[in-house]
Amino acid sequence: YHAVLVFSNPGFQDPVLLGDRLAAFHDQGGGVVVTAFANGNLRGAYASPANLNGYALLDYAGDVYGGYGSLGTVQEQQSPLMIGVASLSAPNAYRSAATIITGAVVVAWWDSDVSPANGGQPLVLRGTRGNRTLVELNFFPPSRGALA
Repeated sequence: YHAVLVFSNPGFQDPVLLGDRLAAFHDQGGGVVVTAFANGNLRGAYASPANLNGYALLDYAGDVYGGYGSLGTVQEQQSPLMIGVASLSAPNAYRSAATIITGAVVVAWWDSDVSPANGGQPLVLRGTRGNRTLVELNFFPPSRGALA
């Protein structure tokens, strides 16, 4: 695989081993995209916010069910992460309550109901480690029907 999308509900069988393997995958050239809830469940080398050598872009602080959510301010209109994204509408916008880790760049925010000025949450983040891009998507990707 060239890249992996990591999501969980509610957790991982071995979060330390998975975190270590994701870090190694990234270091060997693989792309890693972490989503809401996974960012709080990963451990090991990947998710060590207290460790400045970690890979996480958000310091997870808990789950948020924000009800309806939509795409808010896009900070980086030309980002490859936003190509083809004109809107996002989520009737059940699950996301993580989190603090942005130093060095992470917010590409897009959730809508004005959760704007940065109102203590809102980032939607798409990017960062680098070892000259390789890291990405976090602060939403739970499966549809409601996927969990039925």
